Amino acid sequence: MDITYGPTFNGYPINTDREKGMGCYTKGLAVLQDKLESMMEKHSKLLLTGVVLRYPQDGSLEPSSKDFTLFNKNLTRDLERNNILPESGKLRGKKRSESNRAPKHRVDPSVTIVCEQHGEDKHPHAHVIIMVNGNAKRDPRDVQKRASRAWEAALGVENGLGLVHYCEKSHVLDRTSPDFQQALHDSFYHNSYPFKIRGKEHRQKGTWMVRGTRSRKNKSAE
Repeated sequence: MDITYGPTFNGYPINTDREKGMGCYTKGLAVLQDKLESMMEKHSKLLLTGVVLRYPQDGSLEPSSKDFTLFNKNLTRDLERNNILPESGKLRGKKRSESNRAPKHRVDPSVTIVCEQHGEDKHPHAHVIIMVNGNAKRDPRDVQKRASRAWEAALGVENGLGLVHYCEKSHVLDRTSPDFQQALHDSFYHNSYPFKIRGKEHRQKGTWMVRGTRSRKNKSAE
């Protein structure tokens, strides 16, 4: 798999350092670029946020790629339905009222899961980059809470405390803003971090590194 140590990738700044041996996988960066550009083509505003998924440290659960597949399915479905998020209870949440059942804008989620493993004996963890239509959602914490519920449901645990880390830095991109290009580059630099080569050296040959929802082209933008 190709690795780059350069400061940019196809014109976007990336989080690398040649002197420190910090490079990024170009395949992952290409996925990020494709999804980011596809989402910005469809929507005038875009919200990018992220979480880190982990397994219980007590070894009570055996890591499986199926967990991430189920997580992706749970989160995508929850965001697409966009039901009101309850304080606690079922993942689905409360139904919207009749007057608010059809939101003006579709959330149109795009989820990218990047798996890595530090050391052969340690459980894998995953960085998740979540993009949604910024016209439909502007609160990153709402998206992150849904991701936490989706991971709990995937693992079959009632309390996922400590298993999902909310990334503090999120990005809101607005094509009409005079600072759009700078914000776009800042978001790409920040989200290039999960594609670093460090932490992925112990992946077994043939195992996946990046997965998630596919980019979907849309003629209309909102």
